Amino acid sequence: MKTRFETTDVLESESGQAAPPGAEALHAIFETQADARPEAVAVVFGGEETTYASLESHANRLARHLRRRGVGRGSVVAMLLPRSVDAYAALLGILKAGAAYVPIDPEYPADRVAYILEDSGAGALVTTADLAGRYEAFGGVVVRVDADRDAIAVESPARLPRGEVGVGPRDLCYVIYTSGSTGRPKGVMIEHLNASHLVRAEGHIYAVR
Repeated sequence: MKTRFETTDVLESESGQAAPPGAEALHAIFETQADARPEAVAVVFGGEETTYASLESHANRLARHLRRRGVGRGSVVAMLLPRSVDAYAALLGILKAGAAYVPIDPEYPADRVAYILEDSGAGALVTTADLAGRYEAFGGVVVRVDADRDAIAVESPARLPRGEVGVGPRDLCYVIYTSGSTGRPKGVMIEHLNASHLVRAEGHIYAVR
């Protein structure tokens, strides 16, 4: 699958270099914050806010539901959701399940969305019932955050053991697609190592301690 994406030297997964000491998966940074400040507000969006504890529980339930549906380390999961608190929980849930996520803007033209779903090799799609209905040709696992809410809610809110998930700094974290203004959009792979470095470097913005 990696041959389907463009990479740059700095992001190259096949560098053969070991992760430096202290390197971690991106979602581990969030988990550290959730453990340290569970009742602090984690996300504010459109007048809605949620705490670290609530977001952590929601993401853990989704992660367990995804794993029950066959998603795990090495999986690629497309995320077709409008910006919302649910979108943050979905992103974290995908990572916690061991998979990499592919963010797709629901406002994209249908042919662009269909192209990214196919080109990314996504084996699962996290979306809404309405959006899922527009892409019935997708042949992978489909999780609808609204219609499947009850099924997700019965999952345990406990965090999956890291040893069970097995994700490390050199695993794929997400795939971001270019605008495609000069042709077909191209997917760029980002490892957990690079993503976590970015968050740490911008700690004054993200309030990472």
